[in-house]
Amino acid sequence: MTSRSRLRTKSLVTFGEILLRLAPPGAERLMQAARLEVTFAGAEINTAVAAAAWGLPARFVTALPENPWAEIVAAQLCSYKVDLVSRPVPASRLGVYFVEPGFGSRPARVIYDRAHSAFASQRAGKYRWPELLRGATWFHTSGITPALSLEARRVCGQALRAARQAGLGTSFDLNYRRTLWTPGEAGRVLRQLVRGVDLLMGAEDVFTEILGLQPAGVMDNDGRPRADAIASLCAEVSAKYRVGSVLISLRHCEASGRLTLAAGLYTRGRLHLSRTHPLDVADRLGAGDAMGGVLLAGLQQGVPPQRALEEAVAAAALKHTTLGDFIKTSPAEVREWLAGAQSGRISR
Repeated sequence: MTSRSRLRTKSLVTFGEILLRLAPPGAERLMQAARLEVTFAGAEINTAVAAAAWGLPARFVTALPENPWAEIVAAQLCSYKVDLVSRPVPASRLGVYFVEPGFGSRPARVIYDRAHSAFASQRAGKYRWPELLRGATWFHTSGITPALSLEARRVCGQALRAARQAGLGTSFDLNYRRTLWTPGEAGRVLRQLVRGVDLLMGAEDVFTEILGLQPAGVMDNDGRPRADAIASLCAEVSAKYRVGSVLISLRHCEASGRLTLAAGLYTRGRLHLSRTHPLDVADRLGAGDAMGGVLLAGLQQGVPPQRALEEAVAAAALKHTTLGDFIKTSPAEVREWLAGAQSGRISR
């Protein structure tokens, strides 16, 4: 394993797969594209990039192939100030996902090509978690990671146990992907993994379908959050799975290009509800990860929960306006936007 820097006090470790993201330009469909734009993506690296952008030192632990892609990934993450620890896997490849952008009433589409990737092919027991977590204060992963292979599932469980034993805070984004596994299999696995985490992230549909809770109707027909229903659902999640805090994203989609976005943070028996932002969408992929990363950074840095939530939701809102999975908006831009610079006028 290789590592380029040591983590400082108040720092984040995330664990998951990084993917090559290929997408046609504009609103083109894959079948008509003459070229594809190349970027990188992955739930846990998206979260690490967002946290690092907000000043929280972040380390990303993954498995990479023994070929030049590993060096390219390292250079990319260095530019985002994310520390990389990678386990080399011989005779493997980098996972790929293709994105077909949505437009109007046509939804975006994602096609995964990640079977036999370095991450999916890794073996459990090869990570020295006490060493990887040393000096960190928080560990984060998502429900995508255990869906990739039985070995990835085992490593995910090992990492969560090691983080708890080392006294780190833990967070888990449910991130259910239907193309990777069935609701039944996901439910059996994720209900065990999320039990006892300090912060669980998700949306109402995932809490109900995967965690087995009853729908609460957290938004009305016009897309307005219903605070009582949100608090009730989050309290049930917290009690049933012994979860310290719950972050619930609240999206109301009118079409592929328009939505409203808000979120609730349930912590210490109290619900904090963000303001609701109407959005025109350029690319919604990675927005939830940006929200999680910015929230983790704020809470780790001692920002009050309401302010940390507002900034996290605003960061996710602005992430919708840029292409690619990684957030490309600065804290200063987000704070200025929150303060009222939402008119769309040119900033001069």
